[in-house]
Amino acid sequence: YGIAILRECPVLDNPVSLINQDLRYGPVKHTLYGTVPEVTFKSATDGEFVAFTNSEVVTHTDNSFYSRPAEILTMYGKSNSVEGGASLYVDTFAVLDEVRQEQPEYFQVLSQVVAYYRYGVPEDKLNVSRHRVLDMRGEDMYRVVDTFFTLDEFAFAKHVTDIETRKLWWKAYSYYRGKCRESRTPAVQRIEAGDLVMIDNSRVLHGRQPFEEGPGGERVINLMYTEFSHLIPAVIDLHQEIAGLRKVQSGAPSVSDRNFKHATWSWRK
Repeated sequence: YGIAILRECPVLDNPVSLINQDLRYGPVKHTLYGTVPEVTFKSATDGEFVAFTNSEVVTHTDNSFYSRPAEILTMYGKSNSVEGGASLYVDTFAVLDEVRQEQPEYFQVLSQVVAYYRYGVPEDKLNVSRHRVLDMRGEDMYRVVDTFFTLDEFAFAKHVTDIETRKLWWKAYSYYRGKCRESRTPAVQRIEAGDLVMIDNSRVLHGRQPFEEGPGGERVINLMYTEFSHLIPAVIDLHQEIAGLRKVQSGAPSVSDRNFKHATWSWRK
């Protein structure tokens, strides 16, 4: 579990209304990059600044530098005319369950030792936080925080003073990350214009394969962050409305009014 895809959505300049009014699982959270950060790649032949490269993006969760990372990441495709660049998704619970079976000591240290994160953003802003890679609720896996490129190794060494614990943590983390990168593990899905991908940011890693520029190639993806507690009642309401089991409130738009008549859901388990 952890991913839902809605295809053939209307392509809008600002997709916040899809979340807040149409699908009703907002509000969209404000981040250091604004309410709707845009991951844009445009070919240099268009005369535009290349905001992000066309290289591989290794799988990760978002917002690790916040004390409370967003629970739902929504990726919304506005355009995609490049070759390659499919998105990657990894179910960390499945990977960590294998770690628990194969290397119980590694599983234990990842769920007990706190890691430290720091991230510098434009205008010299700096966010810092601390999280375990895996949070447990009893014997159940509850939440994963894993953005390896924002790990603060100096803070980790300062606060985790026992060198043997640090060595064991790095061995465990490398073992787990190696499993995440195995070719059999990631799910691969290209995001097209009008695709809306909802990801459980506390369970599923996301990344991207490299892609070719090509003349006039463009790839624009909007990112939006919301809370899981808002998503569950929204999904229940929409299913009941579609099935005719729930009456639409007076003045509220129906499913057909929202341009979703031809949209299709795809749930990944």
